[in-house]
Amino acid sequence: MTDCLDLSKFALTRMSHDLAGITGAVSNSLELLDEVGGADAESLSLAMAAAQSLIARLSFFRAAFGAEGPLTGVDIAFQTAQGYLKSLENSAVHYECSFNLPSQVPMFVLRLSLLGVQICADSLIRGGKIFLAVPETGGKLEISAAGGRIAVEEGTYALLNKSDFTLNSPKQAAAAFFMKTAERNKLDVVFEQNGETMKISCFEKQ
Repeated sequence: MTDCLDLSKFALTRMSHDLAGITGAVSNSLELLDEVGGADAESLSLAMAAAQSLIARLSFFRAAFGAEGPLTGVDIAFQTAQGYLKSLENSAVHYECSFNLPSQVPMFVLRLSLLGVQICADSLIRGGKIFLAVPETGGKLEISAAGGRIAVEEGTYALLNKSDFTLNSPKQAAAAFFMKTAERNKLDVVFEQNGETMKISCFEKQ
């Protein structure tokens, strides 16, 4: 497994990549407003939408990868996940997300939830549905996704299956943080995937 320094570098690279594009969109919209000499409705709408997406991604990365301060409850975690997914959408890609979690869950479960949402979103090539719940059959958390096409990145697949794998892409940062968080909280992770569905289950170690 990659050491903490490498993990931090890949996580920072992933965040910077995701934020740079949307920051550029805000900048371009403002430049367009300057060129036209005023705030026409269409340009202003584009700038506001890009700014909202930027805030959503910043909030998500802070909650998923940073200190636990922003994760004050299930409702906040759900709103953070919703905002992040909306920031990824376009005319061809849409997401639906639902949290079926008790009102009182440990903070690390909320962090796992957000990281799981990002893992699923990265794998749902054409968008889809993401469900989070505490399974009735036991376990701490179950994250499942369904969509027209699921393609789990090779390194992410290896990490979730606990293979001896070294990080080589920023896109794997969420899976690495997920596994580290699960390990720290004495959870076992089981990953399942087929062509149109995927599921990440977390259980207390026996």
